[in-house]
Amino acid sequence: MSEMTAEQHREQAKVCRQRSIDSFERCDTDGFLSQWASDLSANEHLRNAEILEAGGIAEFWGLYEGDRRVKAAQVQVYDKFSYGNVTKWVVDDDDPICGKRKWIPSGARSRVQKSLGLKERRETAPARAVLGDGGGGNVFVKTIRTGCRYGSDAKLVEGEE
Repeated sequence: MSEMTAEQHREQAKVCRQRSIDSFERCDTDGFLSQWASDLSANEHLRNAEILEAGGIAEFWGLYEGDRRVKAAQVQVYDKFSYGNVTKWVVDDDDPICGKRKWIPSGARSRVQKSLGLKERRETAPARAVLGDGGGGNVFVKTIRTGCRYGSDAKLVEGEE
């Protein structure tokens, strides 16, 4: 990501929105692909502006053992039972939890998390917005961590239990 300011991202979002409007006026609905791409780019710029205005951070979920952040990252893995991708936590080899379990299901209702004394909690961490691919032409703006993927630079959200 280039070193743009929040205001520069907002200006770029306006440019992208104008491209979409101009495309619609020139082509009516036949230019839907360029309009779609311009609108996605505008949304990405707006999200990056929001992140920059928040100090370069965004909210994520973290895996905690009490108040200790477990060195774990959320990843998408293929699940042979549902024939689709599911989100799981992968624990870093250096974390003590890894001796008990390397892969931990995601979600507040996870029996595995409860049996290990773990809980997902909200945290903030360095971030930026990018375009994500959901497959089958499903593109969306998503917020990703830019710091430690295992959350060592994350801060627990105040009042989060």
